[in-house]
Amino acid sequence: MKVFLWIVGIVVVVIVVGMAMMGGFQKVVVTSEEQDSIKMIYVEYKGPYNKVMKSFEQVYNYLNANKITHADGIGEYLDNPMKVKSTELRSNVGYIVDKDYKDSGVYKFKSVPSQLYAIAVFKGSPSVGPMLVYPAMNKWIVGNGYEVSGPCFEIYSMQDKKTSTKYLMPIKKK
Repeated sequence: MKVFLWIVGIVVVVIVVGMAMMGGFQKVVVTSEEQDSIKMIYVEYKGPYNKVMKSFEQVYNYLNANKITHADGIGEYLDNPMKVKSTELRSNVGYIVDKDYKDSGVYKFKSVPSQLYAIAVFKGSPSVGPMLVYPAMNKWIVGNGYEVSGPCFEIYSMQDKKTSTKYLMPIKKK
């Protein structure tokens, strides 16, 4: 029985430490802010949002091969995973660029206009962030008399080998 309790204790400690390292215990702060326009080169993706990484790599390789200067990764998530089957989810994933480009076959360009967003920043694993951030954002939006007015964006940054995700949910007053 003691061995079993030790094993359970170790498993609990490993889980707690793992969640802490992935950012699972941080407080989510939501604000509203007018965000400048965003220029992005991307590919369209259809399927579970947690499987978009290969598409990011595809765009990253294309940008580097064509010597296109790019900044942070960006995902535009067009569907609500609570309402749409995971195999039917649509997104645009790619990288932020500093000027306009022409579409190049699979690789597309768009400029997202400046607009008002609910914004939250999560420092930790992009796989943990959505579970904490989206419920907090939705609660803040409703509680402050707003409604969602378009697809959500996630901007992925890496600084000092630490991942940070900026969540942008377009909003308007009800």
